[in-house]
Amino acid sequence: MSIITSRESARARKAILGAGALERYDQYMTFASGRRANNHLSMEKLQNDDRRRAAVVDPIRKVVRRYRPNLLIGIPRGAQNLALEVGFAESIAVAELIVIDKKHKVFGYATRTARQLVEGALTIGVIEDATSVRSNEAGVYKSLPEIGKRAIFCATGWARAAAEERISDGMPPLFPVVDEIIPYHLTPEDPLYEFAVLTKLEHHA
Repeated sequence: MSIITSRESARARKAILGAGALERYDQYMTFASGRRANNHLSMEKLQNDDRRRAAVVDPIRKVVRRYRPNLLIGIPRGAQNLALEVGFAESIAVAELIVIDKKHKVFGYATRTARQLVEGALTIGVIEDATSVRSNEAGVYKSLPEIGKRAIFCATGWARAAAEERISDGMPPLFPVVDEIIPYHLTPEDPLYEFAVLTKLEHHA
């Protein structure tokens, strides 16, 4: 039986799109995976909307409660606040990470305490705000293999790539709140186009 129900997924989808988190551009940006796209999910649009944010946070909390990890981490930079919110709600410590080299997907610990928390944990839950092929998550495990060895799941707000595109070797199970493909090139013929907000392209972390 799935941890996240179809009703919860539909509610989160409505919240994310209703917040204007799906942005489209008149030029192309490059994802962490190297893929180019004319659209992006800006999950930070939910940050100041408690009701819509809860539609994403609550299903992630269900995954966390099912697995009960000793520690949580959020994939930098977008998922740090999400991990902190879930950790506070579930009384689980959060180890904060930093991006050292974005291009080569090198990550490190924000503090010595964060490293100590990871080294003292038996199991770790990983949280991502949105993912395509899981390249940033894989980068964390490569940079910090002690996290990869302890990671027992990754919960994400939206998984936008097809399952066969996602990195799977050495990865823990993925639990998307919304599991729906968003084309890298969004056109008016696509069902999600009507929800995409035309936005000036800026740098995305």
